[in-house]
This record gives sequence, C-alpha cells and structure tokens, in this order.
Amino acid sequence: MSTISIFHMTLEIWGAIFCAIATITVFNGSKVNASLSHRTAAITLTTMVLMISDCLAWAYRGVPTTSGVILCRAGNFMNFFSNYLLIYLYYCYVRAVLAEKKVVVPNAVDWIFRVLLAISELGLVANLFTGHLYTFTEYNVYTRGPLFLVSQLPGFIGLLLAAYILARYRRALSNVELLAMVAYLILPLIALPLQVAFYGVSLQNMATAVSVALLFATTMSTQSRRLLEAMNEAEQANRAKDDFLASMSHEIRTPINGILGMNEMILRESEDDRITEYASGIANSGSTLLSLVNEILDFAKISSGKLILLPTEYELKNVVDSLVRMYYPRVCSKELKLNLRVFPGTPNFLLGDEARVRQIIANLMSNAIKFTQEGTITLDVNYEKGPGRRINLLVSVEDTGIGIRPEDLPKLYRTFSRLEDSTKAKGDSEGRGLGLAVSQRLVQIMNGSIEVRSEYGKGTKFVVSIPQQLAKDGRIGEVKIEENELLASGTRIYKENFRAPEAKVLVVDDNNMNLRVADLLLQKTCVQIKLCTGGKEAVELLRENKYDLVLLDHMMPEMDGVEALRVMKDENLVDGVPVIALTANAIEGARQMYLNYGFDDYLAKPIVGKALEECLQKWLPKDKIELSPEA
Repeated sequence: MSTISIFHMTLEIWGAIFCAIATITVFNGSKVNASLSHRTAAITLTTMVLMISDCLAWAYRGVPTTSGVILCRAGNFMNFFSNYLLIYLYYCYVRAVLAEKKVVVPNAVDWIFRVLLAISELGLVANLFTGHLYTFTEYNVYTRGPLFLVSQLPGFIGLLLAAYILARYRRALSNVELLAMVAYLILPLIALPLQVAFYGVSLQNMATAVSVALLFATTMSTQSRRLLEAMNEAEQANRAKDDFLASMSHEIRTPINGILGMNEMILRESEDDRITEYASGIANSGSTLLSLVNEILDFAKISSGKLILLPTEYELKNVVDSLVRMYYPRVCSKELKLNLRVFPGTPNFLLGDEARVRQIIANLMSNAIKFTQEGTITLDVNYEKGPGRRINLLVSVEDTGIGIRPEDLPKLYRTFSRLEDSTKAKGDSEGRGLGLAVSQRLVQIMNGSIEVRSEYGKGTKFVVSIPQQLAKDGRIGEVKIEENELLASGTRIYKENFRAPEAKVLVVDDNNMNLRVADLLLQKTCVQIKLCTGGKEAVELLRENKYDLVLLDHMMPEMDGVEALRVMKDENLVDGVPVIALTANAIEGARQMYLNYGFDDYLAKPIVGKALEECLQKWLPKDKIELSPEA
C-alpha cells in the first residue's frame, strides 16, 4: 500500500472518529430544536459510515482472498450508498433549519428528493448484477463502469435543487447558517470533477467530511445560542412570576388587612354573643384565605427552587405551646379530644428554621382536625440522636378520622387536588390541596422525611422527621394542656399589654383603611398616633416633629418606604428613632431584606393586634411604657 493510500486512510479514520464524537454530542446535548438535532446526528452518523466504508474499500482493494473480496465490495457499496443518502439528509437538514424560521418548503420538493434518492439507490443495487456503475477485476480491483458519470446525475440534480432552496429562502437564514450550507454544496461539487480527473483519491468524501464538520459546528453553535436565549427567557419568566406573586400577595393582603383588622375591633368591643359568633366566623375564614395566599407563595418558591431556609435559635417548647393554643379551640368546637405526648428528654433549644417547622406541624394538625368528626387528635413530639450536635426531631400527628384508602395514598401529596372521600367530611370547606404538598416539599428541602400510615375508616397518622442542630443544652421537660387557660384564651377577651400616653408614633401608609386599622388597634394603648399617607409627607413631618417610633409602609406612590427611609437617614431625621417596616410584602426572606434596607424591625400585614403591641412595647422608650396589671 502506497504512502498516499496510508495518509488517505488515516485522514478518513480520523474523520470517522470525529463523526462518531459529533453524533454522540448531538444526541446527548441539550436539544432546543429536536428535529434539527436528529437530522444533524443522522448526517454525522452517515458520514462516519462513509469514512469507514471507504477505508474498507481502500484497505482490501486488490486483495483477492474471500474476505478481501467481500469486504472490498461491501465497503464500495456502502461508500456509494452513503454518498447518495447524504444528499437527501442534507436537504432534510436545510428544511429543519427553515422550519425553525417558520418557512415551509413545498411538499413537491420533498417528493423530488425522495425520487432522486430512490433512483440512486436502486441503480446502486442494480450495479451488483449489471456492473454499469463500477466493475471488479479478477484481482479485486474496481474500475468505473460505462454509466459511472450518468449515475452521478441524480445526486448532482439534488444538490442543484438544494442550492435553489437556499437561494430562494436565504433571507430567512443567518450568515453563519447560510455559509455552512453553501459550503456543503460547493466543496463536494468542486471535489467531484477533481475526483473524476484524479481517479483513485476520494476527494469528494474528504470534502463531504469537511462540509459535515462545518454543519455540525454551526448546529451546535446555533443550539447553544438558542439554549442560552431560552434560559434567559425562562429566567425572565421566573422573575416576572416572582414579581407577579409578590405584587399579588401585596394587593391581596391589603384588603385582608382591613377585613381582619376591623373584625378584630368587633371582637374586642362587641358584647353581643351573636355578633361575636359572626365575627369569629369572619376571622376564621380570613385566616384561611391568608393561609391560602401564603401556601401559594410557598409552593411557587419551592417549585422554582428559590425557597430559602432561615435558621435561627428557637425553643421547641414555645413552638409546641403556641400550636396547642392555636388549635385547641378548634378541637373543642368539634367536641374532639386533644392528646399531647411530649417526651421530657427532647432537646428544647434548637437551631433551624422555626417558621417552617411550625408550618409543617400546623398543616398536619389542621388536616387532622378537618377530617376528624369524633374521637381524638394526638400530637407526639420526640427525637432521635444524630451525629455530633445534630438530632432528628420526630413529630407525629394521629387522628381517628375518615382515613385514606390504600389506592389513594399515592395521590396524597398532589397539589391542588383532594381525595374523593375528603369531601364527605362534615364542614370541610377549607380544602385546597396545597397544605400536605407544601409540607412534604418543605420536609424534603430540610433533608427530612414524612410518612403516612392510615386505615380507611379508622384514622391516619403522619410521622415527620426533621434534622435540626442543638443550639445549647436543655430539655423540654413536661408539657401539659392547661384546659382552663386555653379555653380562656379562646374567648377573645381583649386587654392591652401596656399604655404609653406620652409616646408619639408616626404611621405611614397610602391606604386609608390600613391607617384606620392601625389607629384602632392601638387605641387602648393611649399612644399618640399621627397618620400619614405618603413618604414625602412623612419626611416633612419628621423635619418638623419628634416621634418615638415610625411604622412605615413599603409600596407607596411618589416616594416608597425604602426611598423615604434613605432620605430620613441622610437628613438624620430618625437618629435614635426605630423605623419598623409595616408592609403587605411577605415574600420569602422579607424580614432580612428590610433589615438590610436599614429598617429596625419588620411586621407583615394583615396586622395582628397582639404582634403590633408587642413590637411597640419592644421599641418604644421604656420610660414611656406603663405595663397593664395583667401583662
């Protein structure tokens, strides 16, 4: 074998290796346009076959052994077969690129290419019997047949037709795409007459390989660019969704604040049991609506992978106590019994996201109460030791409710869905199909686990394991249900925690109802309230007056709360004066966000009277606070 032949075969082997890598890359890569990716892979794969088959034909050309004859003829056959097929695949590639540009090539062109391919391949098969395309000598050397040039005509016509398609629709293509496609046409056309003139060197195959490399590079570059564009669009869509959710959360919370705030005043001041009962119903429904808004926000954050855990030191006993206080009145209203089993040796001082731990348990408690008409609700708190200063907090909520059918268990954590039998629970008007789904995903984010055990018609038990760290030593001790105290806490008898008649508080909000709610909720504290409807007005008031505390809304026209705070600080108007963000913006991480802005504290709307009083008691000058005897 000559040096030129060895060099020629080496190039084809490397070409085949490149095509193999290109095929794998296209198949495994991200496919913004699957049709284009598949056609590119088909071209590179066929070119790989072309290179290998040409190598076989060259390697065994002139080898008269049985294996040499078979391999030389097979390689020669696949060589021509692949060349004809590549012309058709190239047209399919061009059509896929144009389809992405919303350009439709007439169906008649499809049929012309298919007919040309069929003629070429049938002529190749016929050559096995007629030898019109190429013939083999007794020494296993093939030479051109009498109709060799004629056999090239279908492929030549196909390339000319492809050139016409490119010329007609060139404006739809980018310069890079057009250059690669034109190169695929020109290089083999230039190589074809040269190969005819210099018979024995596969110049056309070499040109085809170079053209395919250009197509592959163009496709990958285009796909990468499109993928980047798609990622940018998705990111913009996510940002738009987050902005929408934050905006809608703010807009929905604003009227809820008015509803719950005014309703709180009815509960505080009404002495009519019937009116109080009506107001309690409004309070419960308002709380359910607020919970739904929070769950939708949480679910959206979890789905987009943007929910952030905020670890803090907290006392487990306070969490358990607050949950019992929250749900005990509901348990009693349904004439159920609440069992509380807390292992005294459970660590009390933990480090974790207290709000999320509380939310998980609260969802399970609410679910249990909702679907239990008689019997008991059992809250069990325990732990198991982990490595180092880590523990797994074990919480189970068990009920004697309607239970879950075995076939329905896989559907349990689906979002926005409820099991068929759940609608049979009396008084069930709160189901929205999010609570359990959110709880499950929160547990997963915290690297914990949640299990359910249920017997249909007899009850359900949820067991949650949540990894937490020990903040410091100390056990939870004995935790009991003080029924008298809990029942008293559910009667809604209001008594202010403190009075501060000398304290001056500036409340800034662009919504008059919100201002009215804040004023009424603080009425019994005797604090001197100044109401203000905008950031600019608040700055002017601070220039002229001295206040002990500022409650400042965020989203306001003209000058929002963040901008107003910056002006206040720049002009030293709030030196030594705490500024509290009082806003309906309750997105994930809102507290830390407002602290970073420079606020001293954060309160979310709807305003909770008790939380508002506790905030003022914390930040007002101590010498101006008179504690109530019962506080």
